[in-house]
Amino acid sequence: MYIAIDFETELISEDSVIPEPICISYWDGKKGSLYIQSDMEAFLSKILYGNYDIIAHNMKFEFLVIYKHFPSLRPILMERLKQGKLICTKIVEKIRDNTRKKKVYKFGLSDLVYQYFGKDISEDKKDPLAWRLRYHELKGVPLDQWPKKAVSYAVDDSMWSYKLWNEIQKNYKNDYILSVQSECMLGLIGATGITIDKEKVKILQKEINDILEP
Repeated sequence: MYIAIDFETELISEDSVIPEPICISYWDGKKGSLYIQSDMEAFLSKILYGNYDIIAHNMKFEFLVIYKHFPSLRPILMERLKQGKLICTKIVEKIRDNTRKKKVYKFGLSDLVYQYFGKDISEDKKDPLAWRLRYHELKGVPLDQWPKKAVSYAVDDSMWSYKLWNEIQKNYKNDYILSVQSECMLGLIGATGITIDKEKVKILQKEINDILEP
């Protein structure tokens, strides 16, 4: 079973590289909806422990948000990443582009939706007043009080990610799993740092200096 997800979050900033999620939307091929903060962990637990292949257009971001803000789900999240159950349509399309005679170069969701379906959804992506940059205004607001456009914008991103994967996989043969794993783990290292052995760093530094300045 496939399901596509998409987080809407606080604004990314220097102090908040992995911002707090405000809601998560989904599309399962037939229907979609969203969950706000109080219900997100239960939903994520259901799909991570269930028999789902999880699609996102920028899986690295979804992966990092889950890893940071839902620590109890880290073991099953890492297991699903290892199993190849996390699908990134952006990475898959970049791999696919390597085989094309004419390169695409643009891999934003709106770019690919236009390329595959001839549908222009770029207006909401560029509009400074669009909900894309305003979900922090809805933090703590009950879902039944959300503007319809805020709900539909979030769900539409999941819907298009699902449709995009459905279209891509019709003729897709290449393996994407290692690329998704690498992207997620390098993103995690970039956001949280990595443990190093200071003594080995000193040894390496001396070895390099001995070569550069004999």
